[in-house]
Order: sequence, then C-alpha cells, then structure tokens
Amino acid sequence: MLKILIVEDEIGITALLKKLIQFEKLGLELAGTADTGSQALEIMKETDPDIVITDICMPEMSGLELIEKAKQKNFRAKYVIVSGYSQFEYAVTAIKLGVEDYLLKPISETELNDVLEKLVLSIRSENDAAHSLERMNSRMKLQRKKLRKRLFLDLLFNSRTWGERTLKEINADYSYAFQEGTLFLTGIVRLDGVSGWNLVARKAFLEQLARIFKREAGQCCLEREVCIYNDSLLFLMNVSQERFGEAEDRIGEIWQLFLKLAGSYDELRLTMGCGGPVLSCREIPGALGQAEKVLSCRILQGCGRIYRARDYKDGGRPLIEPELMKFRLRLQGALESQNSESRDGEIRRYLEQVIHASKSSPMTLLDNLGKAVYYLLTDLGRQRGSEEDAAGIFRQIKDKMPHCSSGKELLDMIAAQISAAAAPGAEDGENDARTISRAKDYIWTHYQENIRLEDVAEQVYLTPGYFGVLFKKETGITFSTYLIQVRVEKAKELLRDRKYNISQVAYAVGYQDVRHFSRLFKEYVGLVPKEYRKLHGSGLY
Repeated sequence: MLKILIVEDEIGITALLKKLIQFEKLGLELAGTADTGSQALEIMKETDPDIVITDICMPEMSGLELIEKAKQKNFRAKYVIVSGYSQFEYAVTAIKLGVEDYLLKPISETELNDVLEKLVLSIRSENDAAHSLERMNSRMKLQRKKLRKRLFLDLLFNSRTWGERTLKEINADYSYAFQEGTLFLTGIVRLDGVSGWNLVARKAFLEQLARIFKREAGQCCLEREVCIYNDSLLFLMNVSQERFGEAEDRIGEIWQLFLKLAGSYDELRLTMGCGGPVLSCREIPGALGQAEKVLSCRILQGCGRIYRARDYKDGGRPLIEPELMKFRLRLQGALESQNSESRDGEIRRYLEQVIHASKSSPMTLLDNLGKAVYYLLTDLGRQRGSEEDAAGIFRQIKDKMPHCSSGKELLDMIAAQISAAAAPGAEDGENDARTISRAKDYIWTHYQENIRLEDVAEQVYLTPGYFGVLFKKETGITFSTYLIQVRVEKAKELLRDRKYNISQVAYAVGYQDVRHFSRLFKEYVGLVPKEYRKLHGSGLY
C-alpha cells in the first residue's frame, strides 16, 4: 500500500477529500491529515508518505512553502496542489517545485482519482525500476567479489602466466584498482594446533581473522584482499610508497588483534610470514613465495610471531650434495636391514642430522629435508625396484612438510612415512588387515575433505585397483560405501548439537551440495537430517 497525506486547513475540504479518494481501488492508505504546514512536516517525518495533497493558502506556511521545505529535507513524496486560485504565478512556482498536478476547487471526484491513479502507476514503476537496479547492483557486487577472490587462486595455481599480464589487465580481469608506482605487500597467517577442529570451526575462525584484517587494513590501503586456503589466511595490500611505514605498523597492530583472538583457544598457535614489498604486480607471486618460505622458520624458531623476509635477506646457504652424501653413506646399509628397529633408528638419525645442520639457516630447512628425503627414497626405490612408488611417497611428504609446526612434528611425520615404505612387504592376512586399518584411520581423519579411493590408496602405498579389491575383501563393503557411512556417523553427531545448521553439517562432513547430503543421509538413516535432529537434537537453537 502507498501512503497519502492530506494537508488542508478547512475541515470540510479534508473530509471531502477523504470521501472522494478511492483508497482501496488505488491501493492507498491514509498516512494522516494536517491543517498547517509545520504539522504536515512532522507527520511526513514519522510516516514518509508517497503522495501529499496540499492546499496553497494556509496559516503560518503556504502549500508551496511546505513543498519547498519538504524538498530540502529530501522527502520522497510526490505533490498535488488543490486550490481555489488559478493565478498563473502559482502554477509557475508549482512547476519549478516539481509538483505533479494542480487541481482547482471545486474538486471533481473523477479528476482527483485520475490524477492519483497516474501517480500510483508512476511510483510503482519507479519502485520496480529501483528494485531491478538494486538486484542488478547486488549481482554485480557478487560477480565482483568472485572476480576478486579469483586473484589469489591464480596467484597460487597459475603464477607462471601472472607475469605476462600488465597492471591494467589485472585490474580489468579481477575488478581491482591497483595503481602504478605503488607497493604491494603480501603475507600468510598460518593456523597450527587445529587438527582436532572440524572444517566449520577452522573456517569460522579464519573468517574472523579476515574480517579483522579487511576492517583494520583499509585505513592505510589503496586496495586489500584476503583469501582462506589450507588452514591459512593469505593477504595482499596495495599502498602508496609514502605510507609504506604506516602499512607495516598497521600489520603489526593487526597481528596483536589476531593474537588476542587466538588467546581464547588453548591449543591454537598463529604465525605470520610477510614477503618483501614489491613495486610491480608481476612480482607478487614471488613475494607470496617469500612469505611461505619465511613462515617455515617457525618449525625451528617457534610459532606465535611475525617472520619478515627482510630479516632473512640472504636466506641462508642450503646444504649441497656432498654434505648430504656424508649423511647418506651409513644409511644405505640400514635400508637393507631386516631389523626394523635398527632401520627406523638410522632413518631418524639421518633426518635429525639434516635438521640440525639447517638450524643456522632456518629458511633452508624444507629445501634441505626435501633433498634428503628425495635421496633416501631414491635409494629405497632402487633397492625395491619400485621407483614409481617412491616418487609418490616423496610427493606426499613434500605436501605435508609446510604444515608441520615444529622440528619434532616434522621429524615424526617424515620418519613414519619412510619407515612404513621401508618395511618389508608381507602377503599374509595380518599385514592386509593392518593396511586396511591404516586406511580406515586416514578416512576417519580426512572424511571432511574431497578424498577419493586413489588418495587413500596412495597413503597405504598400494595401486588404486588392488586397494579397492583388498578393502572390500577385508571390510565386506566398497570404499565409497564405507566413506559415506563414516560421514553419516559424523553428521549424526553434529546434528545432535543444534548450534550447527544443516548446511554447516553437510559442509563439515565433506558435502558441498546440501540436497545430495540429505538424500544420502535418508538412504542410510531412514530420516532426513531435519527429522533426525528433531528426534535426537539437544541444546537450543
């Protein structure tokens, strides 16, 4: 319903207008009546009417003065004048004020309602146009947000083609306004100690960090962007050269806000790595790589601080092959040993020597360990005649290394992977059972991720085909059925806690499509998630 206000100092005329206006037919409701201009302004302030019908000659303030004051206050109403005067000067002033129509007394019911109908149609058309524009702007904002988020994905996964683009092309491709002659600052904030958190909790915490960063960094930036990826928050700032010092100080202040937020969680540890400032957008991938590299210093030097690339300018000297060879010589015989305790001990000592040798240059630790692991697995692959399997294990270890937060965690992870690969194969049922047990452990730990049979097979060092057959032989069900069962069990657990909505539960157990999740849940439980929650849920919404 549109609202109409009647402003008339004669009670009889006010009553007549109320009687003549076809409120229901036109979709109008009475916002009120006023007999003075000042009273009308008060009512307009309270009700914000769509249409105002006003007399010209009234005490204190004329109808034309009322319209002028209302326009100054930016009321959105359309105005119709009703008057007994037909003087030309009134009509000219009314036109200047944007009055929609001018009716002379005595008032004709037909003419009055024709004028109001025209206004109602005009207002509705304008409202529809405004809503369409609002929807279009909303879609454009969403599209702009998607384009801006794609920036980091391309930085992470298509950095080779990044250097071929000009600043103008990057601004057009990603909807930014980066400026020539300015600085780009990059950084990564890594979460450690969150292995017990589910994906919903991790994402929620990182989103809090993202909101803090965007709010606080905006005070000194020309542009800024954040991206959540792999338990990390990545950020990019574009600042003028004159405000570089201020931007660095701001990063430090934001870091303190992050630490304050993290202080509420016992096991959580945060670390920030910052790349060096660069003048060209083509250098951003390299700066982001610097941030990742200095972040690895936390493994030997501890979490809970900012590591800046400028403090590690030379990066340290990585170990060279002759030095690594010295560590390898005594290991080669141990790899052939059937004594697992002796073999595993030598593997750990080999890795410990490499870690110790890297302490003076912490940025080189992952490179040194990467080489050491490569040589070790190469030797192992040659001995076993399984060089392809050794290459797969090497890729797994390389992927996991940056996510370790201490030397002990890194050593334990690598030693466990290599010791498992070095163990003599056994074809008895007991070994098969152990293999499938390890596979199940991996599934229960990673069910919320987009894991496939190939991923789990790689973890237990089997070909996907053989692993699929072995899994069904040992469990009686296929890998995909077992994965669904695990996810459904975890979903049941989360559904009993009403603080998560159905979409969050689906996401937390590895499903992006809520309808697909609901269908599978009903297939295995007999109830849709909403029905299950009604029966088993606890707590308050």
